Amino acid sequence: MKSITFSDVENTDDLNEDIKAFSATVNISEAQSASNGGIRFELVLEYEGSNDIAIHNPLYFVQYVLKGSDASKSFKGVKPPIPLINRKVPIDESTDLNFDILRITKNGADLNIKQQVNMPIVTFRKGDKQLYYLQISKHSDEQTGKPEKIPEGTYHMELLLSVVQSDTTQGDVQSRTFKVQEISVSFKKA
Repeated sequence: MKSITFSDVENTDDLNEDIKAFSATVNISEAQSASNGGIRFELVLEYEGSNDIAIHNPLYFVQYVLKGSDASKSFKGVKPPIPLINRKVPIDESTDLNFDILRITKNGADLNIKQQVNMPIVTFRKGDKQLYYLQISKHSDEQTGKPEKIPEGTYHMELLLSVVQSDTTQGDVQSRTFKVQEISVSFKKA
């Protein structure tokens, strides 16, 4: 299992200390079996700020791009991000996101996936550590636009994660976008 720390996409000097107190890491095995049904990884979000902070659900802001090792194919999610969808019904964790959610934990305790997906705001306290066990199993076919299983191969993965503060009483909305590039994953039958 390889552990990679996300870096900021933009300069964070102008952000408040609470939003700067987040860190993100991805844990991923570089050789994965296609028999599992997709590429699995753990997204770790930690908070070390001194004040409690409420943010928009980080699951809504996870984005990925998979590129084949020959760079001829690029795979992206098949659905628009949750904030761009005008929803009148609860979010279905099995069909509405661009990835499968296998498990969510907070400070080591398992959380209910359906409840977590439908929480628009999540509060973090000093020392909180939330893990999202995710799997990318489908992509949008470039020609047909239909969802298809990810084929076997070697991929370079890029992940983006945004942390968006929900309380705007102090002024402008504070947000950070994290990025990890060039994660190499061999996805083949065992």
